[in-house]
Amino acid sequence: MDPRQGLAILLVIRDERLVSLCTRAFETKGFRVQRARGVVEAQRSLSRRPVVAVVVDPDGGKKKAVDEWFIVARAARTEPLPLLILFSEEGSRARIREAFDNGTDHYFLKTQTPPRDLAAAVRRLVDHLK
Repeated sequence: MDPRQGLAILLVIRDERLVSLCTRAFETKGFRVQRARGVVEAQRSLSRRPVVAVVVDPDGGKKKAVDEWFIVARAARTEPLPLLILFSEEGSRARIREAFDNGTDHYFLKTQTPPRDLAAAVRRLVDHLK
């Protein structure tokens, strides 16, 4: 499938290597990939172009509270709201509970989910919403 024809997904990831791996994986699954390096850039991107999902790596760069990422994803005010997916190294029960309490739709651990599996899971989630 031509990635330019697919649904858009926003990656909010600072790690260039991870961005490259995720971009290839998501494009293989038919998504158009947009990228933001932080909260402000993500908010700008979401206000200009709607996406079906936002994948956030809260571990990259400065530590951000999960609720701040929730605000970013929901700032688009598009219908339907984009899925908010956290892709994190940290998996404590408290961190995961905080994520879901603040609007995260899905939480994947980097140590257990390679980018190709993350892309396949997001594809299934988006297809299920149609």
